[in-house]
Amino acid sequence: MKWIKQARGTRDGLLVTPAGFTSTSIAILHSLLIHDGPLIEAYISPLFKRDAFRHVSFVTKATTAKIEGFGIRRYAFAPRKRTEIARN
Repeated sequence: MKWIKQARGTRDGLLVTPAGFTSTSIAILHSLLIHDGPLIEAYISPLFKRDAFRHVSFVTKATTAKIEGFGIRRYAFAPRKRTEIARN
C-alpha cells in the first residue's frame, strides 16, 4: 500500500495485479481510491472463470480500466494500455 500512496501524481498512472487481494482487501482499495491518476487492473485469466468468491473485485471500484483473460500476453498489453489511457 505504501508504493500506491507514493505513486500519487504520476503521469503514467498505475498498473496493478492484486491477485489474491482482489476480493479480500479493503485496505488496498482505500489506498487505490486516493490515487489521482489512471489505474489499470490486470489479470491473466478472467475473474468469472475462477471460484465464485473470486468473481467480485473490490479493486474495480477504484480502477479506470480492467484487462483480464489475455494470459501472459497481458504482461505486454497492459503497460501499453496504461500509457495510452494516461495520454488521453
